[in-house]
Amino acid sequence: LSFLFAWFWLRRTIKSYTVYSRFVTSLEALAILLFLYVFSQYDPPDFLIQAMGMMVIIMIIFIIPNRFRYRLLLASGGFAAFLLLARLVLGDSLAQNAFMAGLIYLLIALVLCAIFSRTLDKHQFLEYKAKDQLIHLNTIDALTGVFNRNKLVDAWGQWFSWCQRYGQPLTLVMFDVDGFKAINDVHGHSVADVVLIELADLINAQLRASDVLARWGGDEFVILLPNTSVDESAQVLTRIRRLLSHKLLAGCIAVRCSFGVAAVQS
Repeated sequence: LSFLFAWFWLRRTIKSYTVYSRFVTSLEALAILLFLYVFSQYDPPDFLIQAMGMMVIIMIIFIIPNRFRYRLLLASGGFAAFLLLARLVLGDSLAQNAFMAGLIYLLIALVLCAIFSRTLDKHQFLEYKAKDQLIHLNTIDALTGVFNRNKLVDAWGQWFSWCQRYGQPLTLVMFDVDGFKAINDVHGHSVADVVLIELADLINAQLRASDVLARWGGDEFVILLPNTSVDESAQVLTRIRRLLSHKLLAGCIAVRCSFGVAAVQS
């Protein structure tokens, strides 16, 4: 009960999985030590009944989310410590067939729980990767690595509601590459793709974490600037234009962009 209380009381303060894993492992190790201490206090203990208790503890260890190696280490350590303590406490009074039965039952429980836990962890990891890939495909532009139109629409809805509620400015910038068709015709599509990638990287580096840069399509991009007025956004764009004027993209191409700015009005 003390361990359960500690878990429900402290788990909300845990912010990282590493701390959580160490915390759970410590609680489970204390629970095993307490079980072994209680086992040693019986006079005499019933080996098979206590073996069933150890089996329950092993199953609980593998049920509670934790790093697999910690679960395996705790369960194996508890299993070995229990058998060793049983030999020390019971000595010659422990029948060999009862000891072997307890050992086999505990070993089967340990192996089955470990296999099930490992398989479940693998399936959960593959499911996480699949979901993460779907989210990535649904929100990230495959060429430039910035957000795509779907993500921009979602971000616009969220920031528009937030800025309206709190009376903050919200600016939308749309821009494209001047003469992008000529770059395609003269240098080829592969070089033009590099231009878009490097352009997106350059502009993204000038934005805040809260800003949203998205590719609208072709050579057209949109920047969402929350808490930014038209004058402030113009300063950002001036800085970007100056950077472009001093940098060749794809190693040899001077790129100019045309920007249009619009702000949410009260």
